[in-house]
Amino acid sequence: SFLARCAGGVRRLAFARHAVQSSLARSMTPATSVFAQNAVKATEIRFNSSTAEQVDVPSNFVVDDVEALHEAPASDFDDALLLRADNSEKIMPVIALGTTDADNEDDSSSAGDSVSQEVAVLDNRVFGVPIRRDIVHRVVVWQRARWRAGTAHTKTRAEVSGGGKRPWQQKGSGRARHGSIRSPLWRGGGKAHGKKKRDFSFKLNKKVRQMGLRVALAAKWREGNLFVVDVDGVSSPRTKDFVNALEDKNVYEEDGSVMFIDGDDVHENVTYASENLPWFSAYPQRGANVYAILKHHRLFLTRSGLEQLTDRLTRH
Repeated sequence: SFLARCAGGVRRLAFARHAVQSSLARSMTPATSVFAQNAVKATEIRFNSSTAEQVDVPSNFVVDDVEALHEAPASDFDDALLLRADNSEKIMPVIALGTTDADNEDDSSSAGDSVSQEVAVLDNRVFGVPIRRDIVHRVVVWQRARWRAGTAHTKTRAEVSGGGKRPWQQKGSGRARHGSIRSPLWRGGGKAHGKKKRDFSFKLNKKVRQMGLRVALAAKWREGNLFVVDVDGVSSPRTKDFVNALEDKNVYEEDGSVMFIDGDDVHENVTYASENLPWFSAYPQRGANVYAILKHHRLFLTRSGLEQLTDRLTRH
């Protein structure tokens, strides 16, 4: 049984420890022999007392109540819950980034109490899918493989210039035989099994790629890092005004990055205002990808970007 094998290994370890202590004690002075014994004792092994009752424990095994093999800490996420579809109704308020709160209050007071904030309804076919981390991993690996240039190139012995003549005769010189000074054994010779230009990209089915994008969007929704914004009111291309608008709406984090997805083209003033912001990345809808969504902390979608993304990912 397993415990019997453990007991046999423990006895052999104890015998080896005793042999080392005896040999060191005979060959060293009293001061150094004490140091050697302490060094051997430093290999003490601690494990649970419940296991010690079933095994013949030698002297260098310290038995205490400390758990040597404990259970892994509980995860912050419920894996079973993540693998379930979320079919709840998803209604997001549309945040207007072009005006301040004071402007909104003036507009609402002038229009009357019947005016309410615009909302956007998220499609469960996109934002309610199960969180399949395996699919996301496959898509990210596929993306990064396509980005690799594959231009690394080394020369073999046949491609290095020179080395056509034998450096010396086969026999009689007393030196090792060589047929070329461009052999991989020589300095300045060719590279054996070196890197060659290649294409690292591989095929990934379109349905898998679309599923990975849906999972990434659904993950942002479940994290609470998805926002629907309206940038039609962004009238200034100044970076300071744009950052102030984000701070007024409480959607700005100093240490967090933002991915902004618009429709066919990114809003012109948003493009100019965000060029100086290293934490803000603006993409058209066709540029939305899994790697960028995972890389950024928060995701901003415009109304047009949301509609086009939903249509793109639900079209059969």
